[in-house]
Amino acid sequence: MPQEFKIYKPEQDGRRKILESEHEEVKAKYKSLKSLRGVAKIYGVDKRTIQFIVYPDRLEKLKEHNKQIKHYKKYYNTEARKLTMRKWRSKKRLAGLALIKTEPRKYKDLNYIKI
Repeated sequence: MPQEFKIYKPEQDGRRKILESEHEEVKAKYKSLKSLRGVAKIYGVDKRTIQFIVYPDRLEKLKEHNKQIKHYKKYYNTEARKLTMRKWRSKKRLAGLALIKTEPRKYKDLNYIKI
């Protein structure tokens, strides 16, 4: 049975703090205050949000930059990380700080638990 979804208006979307209808007001406040931080404080958002409203070209530039650097990809080289973690874990084992997975934990003395 297909599920029905409600179509919400932007005014009903709780994730948005500044609606598109308020963008002109934000731009006017920025022109009068000349402070991104001041306008952001009024609306209770980050100054970067106000910056993207006042200067939409910066948002487009950031989106393009993220596409070029493949921002959605992994942040680190998995092979290099795997080798680093192996070295780190072996170092911990040698120092006696790591538990070996083959040995089960034994809790014989439970006197420290007081009910």
